[in-house]
Amino acid sequence: MLPKSKRLILASGSPRRSELIQSLDISVDVIPSDTEEPLPKAGESAGKYVVRLALMKAMNVAAKYPEDSVIGADTVVVFRGRVIGKPKNEGEATRILESLRGTAHSVVTGIAVVTPHTMETSWLSTSIIMRDYLDSEIASYVESGEPFDKAGGYAVQDPEFHPAKVVEGCYLNVVGFPLCEVMTVLRRSGIAVSIKYDRITPTLCPGSCPLNLDIPNLT
Repeated sequence: MLPKSKRLILASGSPRRSELIQSLDISVDVIPSDTEEPLPKAGESAGKYVVRLALMKAMNVAAKYPEDSVIGADTVVVFRGRVIGKPKNEGEATRILESLRGTAHSVVTGIAVVTPHTMETSWLSTSIIMRDYLDSEIASYVESGEPFDKAGGYAVQDPEFHPAKVVEGCYLNVVGFPLCEVMTVLRRSGIAVSIKYDRITPTLCPGSCPLNLDIPNLT
């Protein structure tokens, strides 16, 4: 149920987010935001940065559809205090994957929901330890073109490259759309929503994840 709005819109061009949001028992339209993604401000934390970008995306679409509710999201990798977004070319993708190899970093996703009468935001961080993949694996992955629309230049769910050795925290946060947190923000916005268990594999997330518990009690 939507709070005095006509529909729910996902302001994203990400195929992964578009697929994951279909796991919710609510009808969702997908309309990508056309806003620019600015760099972090001096001294801005990763959490504040991704929330700012998620809110920019949501408000960009909400301005065009003011009677609807809009959800925006943004994901970055944080490595040794530096925010890493999507690589712009093959050289940058290779350098990023080389630097992340065999080390730990964080993946941070911001969520924003804008309705005709409310605005709610949140962010979530997950710790990742990458495996010690080979130079040849990096080359093949970069050549495939997969890194270029992904923060940090990789997809944790990639069945061939499978870059992560350890995921500590929300797995879907690393994919770019933490459904547990998305549901929390939607509910804070007055949008009643639950999960379709046949559309997701909750075992990929920790046992304490709301997706593995009683979803109707999620607050």
